[in-house]
Order: sequence, then structure tokens, then C-alpha cells
Amino acid sequence: AFLPSISFPRPIDLVTSRIFRISVLPKFLNNPNYNFVEPLGTRQWRRFWSIPLNSIVQNFWFHILHQTVPNATTLHNTAANIPPSTSCLFCNSPDSLCHFLYSCPVKWAVWHTIWFDLLLYTLTINDVHHAIFSLRFPHNPSSLDTHTLLLP
Repeated sequence: AFLPSISFPRPIDLVTSRIFRISVLPKFLNNPNYNFVEPLGTRQWRRFWSIPLNSIVQNFWFHILHQTVPNATTLHNTAANIPPSTSCLFCNSPDSLCHFLYSCPVKWAVWHTIWFDLLLYTLTINDVHHAIFSLRFPHNPSSLDTHTLLLP
């Protein structure tokens, strides 16, 4: 039912994966209930494996990248009625991986506070999303060297 509503510049059998993504992604991205996560490329995976992380943190992040971290929605859909709803426990909004990680207002306050306290600038939800899922970390807009700010 979704595909017939999309118009492609070519007959459907001649549509490349790039044209498909260009045609379909905006429909998903404009849907507030959809959290698009583009798979990492080879360079990004190399970068991921080169980041010096504790194995527990690396394993958790790996599961985030593969979207296999359980949240209220996935648990509710796989384990009948455990939890009893697909809503966030903190704000009662529909839960998703992105909501579970950072877009819940309660969790966003933690992200915002930690980021600002450590790096002295504010960030957006897109900054966090791209840092987690694309390994594209925001650059500090100030002219100060952030490494010197962390030293006593």
C-alpha cells in the first residue's frame, strides 16, 4: 500500500537502489514515528572498531547500530504484554530505539547537561543521532580547544 503512493522517475523495474532511497526516504523521514538509521559503510565500521572503548560499551553500541537494543516497543511486541504498553516509562510517548536512547525529554536533559558541562556548547538531537548512528561527531563551534577544557 505504501509503494503505489510513491512516484518514481522511471518504470519500477528500472529503479536503482539510489533512486529508490531518494524517492522513499523523505516519506519516512517526515514521519515522526519513524527513526531512520542508515547502515554504516566500510570506512565507518573501521572507525567504529578503532575507537578505544571498553568491550561492554562497544558491545552495547554495536547492538545500537544493529537496532537490536530492546525498548518498550520491541519488548512488548516480542514478549506478550511485558511491558504492558509500548509507551516510554518516563514520558508516556511511543517508545522507539531513538526515543529510548536520547529523544525522551528526560533522557535528552541528561544528554544536554553532560554535553554542555563537558564541551561547553549545546547540541541538537540531530547531533546526537549522527554521532551514535553515523559516527559523525559534531565539531565544537567555539574557538576554544576542548581538550584543554577537560584538564584540571
